[in-house]
Amino acid sequence: MTTETQTLPDVLQFIRCYAAGAIYCLDMKWVESIERIDHLDVLAHTEHGETGFLGMMPGAGGGVPVYSLAARLGLSEETAGETQRVVVLNSGGKKWGLRVRSVSQVTKVGRDAFAPLPAIAHDPANVFFGGMIKTDESLLLLLAPERLAPGTPDTVPTALDFDDTVDEIGWSSARTRQEADSTTQANTSSSPHRILVFSLAEPAPHEHPLVFGLSVTQVPEVLNLPSLIPVPGAPPSVMGIARWRGSPVPVIDLAARLGLPPVAARSQTRLMISCGTKKSSLLGFLIQPTVRSIQLPVAHRPCKRNLGLDETLLKGVVELQNETLVVPDIQRLLG
Repeated sequence: MTTETQTLPDVLQFIRCYAAGAIYCLDMKWVESIERIDHLDVLAHTEHGETGFLGMMPGAGGGVPVYSLAARLGLSEETAGETQRVVVLNSGGKKWGLRVRSVSQVTKVGRDAFAPLPAIAHDPANVFFGGMIKTDESLLLLLAPERLAPGTPDTVPTALDFDDTVDEIGWSSARTRQEADSTTQANTSSSPHRILVFSLAEPAPHEHPLVFGLSVTQVPEVLNLPSLIPVPGAPPSVMGIARWRGSPVPVIDLAARLGLPPVAARSQTRLMISCGTKKSSLLGFLIQPTVRSIQLPVAHRPCKRNLGLDETLLKGVVELQNETLVVPDIQRLLG
């Protein structure tokens, strides 16, 4: 994709569009009108080749093609309902519409409410969003109609020109907050000579345990698993976006990302927030509740087993006394 960007406005007026059980934001600069669904003249899908085509909406100068927002995002189709609306969009005189379950009133936010969508959270060939909007209660995905429009090439830019105004966080002084239960006993020392050791899944009986480790300076927090915002079009290993300290953090299935079987979230699953080497390079992943810290150096020997891991995403693998320790490379995982 091109690296061109669009200007980030000082004020954004948007509506919330409800589709496939989720909420998406739509910039009002695109909106020509909002019409009732009963104005839609439903046609056979075979008359249009694009995904999600529904029919035509009468309009001045000819009919306006209408598409399902859910289908354009690769989600399940909406069921019929009286609250459904067609949002008619206008770009350079070209009009087309999106069917949604319902829409909200117009909301205004300032420049500081914008946030970029983490790069790892989208496939360049399926970029449906231009960023995120931070509200008091949640994070919302901002639709990119320029990429949702049928027939749009992958080269059309969507990335907004975000100023990097996020303050540098003192990771070395941040404390790792563990849940107060008997299964989570981690040393919260911020010494750079300690690492936090954690597991992604419970080992099978008689299986040699596989554990993972990060420096305590790379882990600002471990917390209960919050609600995640799914991102349509994201790579399979991306589970969604978490809101952490007001900022969007991509959450991945670390096991799947490294080439291991995927790990399902359970009631005791925790979310580990980690950071890479660059400013604001944050990444979350699901872990087992038990976390411990060990002092470096620690006795180890080279790992000669083939673990089936993507070694380009690792800093190293070693054998400890009773387990195999894997050290992931957060910055490469983000890439």
